[in-house]
Amino acid sequence: MARFVIGLASGATTVIVPLSLGEYSCDVLKGKLGTIHQLGIVIGIFLAQLAGVFLSTTANWRYLFASGIVFLIPQLILALKLPESPRYLFDSGRKDECFKVLSLLRGTDEVEEEIQSYQINKKQEQPKKYFLTSLFSKEARKSMTIGVIMHLIQQFSGINAVFYFSTRIFSSGGTEGYATLITMAIGVVNIVATIVSLNLIDVSGRRKLTLISTGTMSLFAGLLVLSMVFEFTAIRVISIFLYVFAFAVGLGPIPWLIICELFPGDLVPLAASLLVGINWISNFIVGFTFEYLVESLENLFFLPYGVLLFIAFVFFYVFLPETKYHKGYL
Repeated sequence: MARFVIGLASGATTVIVPLSLGEYSCDVLKGKLGTIHQLGIVIGIFLAQLAGVFLSTTANWRYLFASGIVFLIPQLILALKLPESPRYLFDSGRKDECFKVLSLLRGTDEVEEEIQSYQINKKQEQPKKYFLTSLFSKEARKSMTIGVIMHLIQQFSGINAVFYFSTRIFSSGGTEGYATLITMAIGVVNIVATIVSLNLIDVSGRRKLTLISTGTMSLFAGLLVLSMVFEFTAIRVISIFLYVFAFAVGLGPIPWLIICELFPGDLVPLAASLLVGINWISNFIVGFTFEYLVESLENLFFLPYGVLLFIAFVFFYVFLPETKYHKGYL
């Protein structure tokens, strides 16, 4: 039951946090603040791996599960200090509070232009009874398709197969004695690359980083397969590192932050719930099927991920426009 409740809380958090960051941030910082969500995820993954190294024993497994409290308590205390979303305050008719929160977040009282943009967007929104149909309307078709593909490929790129089974991947072929060390190094690469993305996301834009990320990941997924077939140990390790780096630069953060740029403000929460649900279901499928891929394809088990990444690269090259500063349907 406890794990079920934790799962519900984690799922809700992955919807609420990127939406809140999108509403708190101004346009010029939306990409950076959106990437902070992914940075928190990858740091959490690394700390979980680190805790697992020292606590995943028969005697200490209870301490491993309890270690999350170290981060939960400060998060709960700090959450009490968070202001309400200015967009929510405006939509609720609490315009004076909206003005105060925006002034606090922007560090200036000159926020009238942003409040006017809320008013303009509100006039364009759909009546609430049409919310669900609006997500699947003709106007939303391109935005929804791009959003679904973005969240599907984030998981079916195979990235979590690497994080979940990295020790298994490196338990043979000359890296047996270094599997745990390589796993920790992958976590470090993931963090460093996400920090790099923080400084690129608003400069290079979403489209360019998505293409670089999916194309490069496809390349190194193919190189990883070749290195396993021909037992090139050094190339296998380098390929994994560069594959993870390419993911963290683009395909890691962009699916989370792009939701706010694909849909009108009133539809963003519903779209986020649907897309993040697809993301988690895909995550489960990847974790569940990985062992079957290894058994059936042996050293070619990473090939399907590389093929899907290449297909995604072609799709994004043809259909994904630049969405920086964009609000509403594509």
